[in-house]
Amino acid sequence: MVALRGATALGSSSHSAALPVCSAGLDASHPAVFGSAFWCLWALGTPAHRSGADGGRPVP
Repeated sequence: MVALRGATALGSSSHSAALPVCSAGLDASHPAVFGSAFWCLWALGTPAHRSGADGGRPVP
């Protein structure tokens, strides 16, 4: 169980390391723009997916 929780934590935290690196690579003068857009689109897409609006099966 400890190994499973450790793997889950590592997978969950990987975006925290990768997002700033990708942002700086796309636009070094304004890296926060990509990060902000990413999180805004993620926030908008999650409820749409859960409601089934994207054609997928709704998540209970």
